[in-house]
Amino acid sequence: MASQLTLALCAVLVFVLAVGSYMKRRLRQLETREMYREEFFSYAKWVVSRGDVPDAAVKLLLFLGRQLDAPTAPYALLLALLRGAALEPQANSASRRTGLDAEMRRCPQDVREAFGNAVASGLMAIAANSVVLGTVIRRVILFRIRKRDGEGYDGTEDANIIATGWANPA
Repeated sequence: MASQLTLALCAVLVFVLAVGSYMKRRLRQLETREMYREEFFSYAKWVVSRGDVPDAAVKLLLFLGRQLDAPTAPYALLLALLRGAALEPQANSASRRTGLDAEMRRCPQDVREAFGNAVASGLMAIAANSVVLGTVIRRVILFRIRKRDGEGYDGTEDANIIATGWANPA
């Protein structure tokens, strides 16, 4: 009888510790999400307020802004990133991607940097909406970043993937 009680108490203790650990991780994740949200809106407001920003870039930022709190956004983001990384773009999405690249290249450097930072912050805020998927998304994004450039992440390539896959599917 005493061993059953001890076993039950150990099981309850393990459960309480697991729930506490999950809640601590979730709290850190929500704090991180708020930090990225604030960054996103700061950069996005500055970019949108400029008169020399292409409509496609503004539409993409507005789309990401609407997705920040959507419960299904992490799933859609992961799917878009995996499709963008794994599949060859179709002719029409490739032309849209080239169009966004060309339009952004015509913008001043500070606008391009702010746009890329807004996209990066928005993607990371969306990733922080889910404990499990957020970790997977960050691993997918970070793997692609290290593979693409070891220096830093400006969000531009992912902006193209999102613009041609998730925000504006073919």
